[in-house]
Amino acid sequence: MADRKGLIEQATLYLGQPINPNLKVNPVIGEMADVLTPVKPGEDVKVFADRTDFAKEIYTVDSEGAITVHKNSPSTATKLTFDHWNSRLEYLLVSDVMDAEDQSYLAEKKVSITDSMDSNEVRQIIAGILAIGGQEVVQATADDIYEVIRSLKNKIGDYGDNYLLLVGTSVKDLIDNYSKDNASNFDYEVDLQKYIANSGITVVKVTGSIDIDASGSVKILADDTAIMVARNSAIAQGKPIKFVRRQINPAIAEGMGVTPDAAERAVVIVPTAVNLGGINTLAYACYGYESLVIAITNYRALAFCQGIV
Repeated sequence: MADRKGLIEQATLYLGQPINPNLKVNPVIGEMADVLTPVKPGEDVKVFADRTDFAKEIYTVDSEGAITVHKNSPSTATKLTFDHWNSRLEYLLVSDVMDAEDQSYLAEKKVSITDSMDSNEVRQIIAGILAIGGQEVVQATADDIYEVIRSLKNKIGDYGDNYLLLVGTSVKDLIDNYSKDNASNFDYEVDLQKYIANSGITVVKVTGSIDIDASGSVKILADDTAIMVARNSAIAQGKPIKFVRRQINPAIAEGMGVTPDAAERAVVIVPTAVNLGGINTLAYACYGYESLVIAITNYRALAFCQGIV
């Protein structure tokens, strides 16, 4: 009985890489950020200011999307603090699993948590960008999507090139149908797709939603929003965003009865019984955990526009 009790109380820490081992992070993050992961347990992450006066402020983004401004010096590196993220506790009633033909629910929950945490990383980076003052482009009454994209490019054109344009669903539709929508208005050739190609802009549509609380879900990127990123900066090395996950501490992993394998995220499966709302319930529970730094090191290479029509 003692052994059985120990098994019930002990949580299991499943360590592993993303479902596709070639994609360490969400592809959108890889497009707009330098992925510098993993960082070993206890290792510091520090950044230096660049040589110009343009990029001496660094922004870090926490798990709620809030930004913290760090004043940076060319002579002294700024140490960044890792933020600890965990997913919502998900659970499955044992009775539901026992009576179902499909017995893979627990594995599906694990995949769902991993996917949600990937999506939340993208959402928080976007939230951090949209919180930066002075980088918003406002669509004028007479401006269409062509002028919005040109304004975004002009906003950051002095600070980099190799542009990435992240767009919501309705903005992508405006781009795709631009020529058709304006067929009767053009007095001369205005080819938006040609302008995008000639300007070195890569367009990426960001879709999907994520549950943030009991009130429901929110879009990862709003349908009417566009963000432009200059990925080859003229004033700072690399992309303007840095993304770092910390490797799970081997001592923590071994203390939970598993062998660490350079993993950066843990999905913890808690065996039955699970305390739900103060009641011990015959259920399995699982949640995800990771530790990471999201740092915007060159905010002038980022611009955004909201409410695009």
